[in-house]
Amino acid sequence: MRRNLTDSGITLHGLRHLVIGVLLLSVLCVISRHRKRMSTKNKIAYEIMSLLLIEGIKTGTAQIITSQAALETGNFTSTVFKENNNLFGMRYPTERPTTATGEKRGYAFYESIGDCVQDFVLYYRNNHYPELWNTIDEYCKAFKEKGYYESPEGLYCNNVKYFYRLYFVKNETERQNI
Repeated sequence: MRRNLTDSGITLHGLRHLVIGVLLLSVLCVISRHRKRMSTKNKIAYEIMSLLLIEGIKTGTAQIITSQAALETGNFTSTVFKENNNLFGMRYPTERPTTATGEKRGYAFYESIGDCVQDFVLYYRNNHYPELWNTIDEYCKAFKEKGYYESPEGLYCNNVKYFYRLYFVKNETERQNI
């Protein structure tokens, strides 16, 4: 014998509320997991930013460099970052001082994120980059001219801007001006 929903005490209205409740719970679970991942990534970005400031890098430049680190590591998820503490895809340098302790997977290996930040600052100063930049575009262009990256300049720059907006821009008006 088949029973319909009203015979079991469940109304169509009640069923709709149940489905909406389950969907909302699912969305909240996804958001919660995303927030947890982002808070971990935010902690890494905050650590990088703090280390750059300690090294004497100006705030605006430190924000761009932190955004660049997020790009170079796939938002702090790459194998080279996780295994080598390498935030920038740096190779082991042979012609300048370094804090790298060796190579792994063809990239410089660092004992800590702090050592990698110090090495990037050594690279930065060794190449006589300016203390402050007017725009992210100027920063990316200068790095392209020094052969730091091979991808098209516009693509690289747009990706640095993406992470800059993610980590450092709080309102929509500012986002549009970057």
